[in-house]
This record gives sequence, structure tokens and C-alpha cells, in this order.
Amino acid sequence: MDQLLGVLILLLVVSPFVERFSNGDLVEASLLTLVLLSGVVAVSSRRRTLVVGILLSVPAIAARWIDQSHPHLWHAWVFGICSLVFLGFVAAQLLLFILRTPRVDSEVI
Repeated sequence: MDQLLGVLILLLVVSPFVERFSNGDLVEASLLTLVLLSGVVAVSSRRRTLVVGILLSVPAIAARWIDQSHPHLWHAWVFGICSLVFLGFVAAQLLLFILRTPRVDSEVI
């Protein structure tokens, strides 16, 4: 879960600076891919959640890179919907982890 937080912070810090460069979209797409992959790692405590996480992240990653390489192939909202479904799954799994823990301390959060 630390990786997810680190990559999210990196994305938030780096994105405003790299969008000015000619290859800024490529860097941002790479960082978004890292966020999605670290989301899979963050919820992979059980085999079932790992499989569901992979199944939900693959369309989001594929949609982002297809939109990056062929922007007129489909609408940009396809990536948005796929990502929202996956990130909703990650958020639900993290919330369930916190709610199932008998004692919540700084290590759990």
C-alpha cells in the first residue's frame, strides 16, 4: 500500500511540470500505468482480489495506451470509465481492510 501512496504523490507532483514538454503525455501515461499497477499490488492480499484487480486493471491500462497511440480510435471517456471502475474497486478493498481490522492504528492506515 505504500507503493500506491508513493506513486500517487509522484503523479500529483510531476504532472504539472511534465505537461509542458513534448513527451509529457507519455510520461503522464506511464505514471498512470504505475498508479494502476500499484493499485493491483495494494489489494492483492487474497488470490480472488488479485484476479479481480488484474481483470479490472487490464482494460484501463490498455485503454490508456491505445488512446495514447491512436487518439482517434475511440473516445477518451473509455479510459476514464475503466479507471473509475478499477479505482472504485481498490478504494472498496482498502476500506474493507480497514473496517475488518480489529484495531486500527497508524500501521493499518
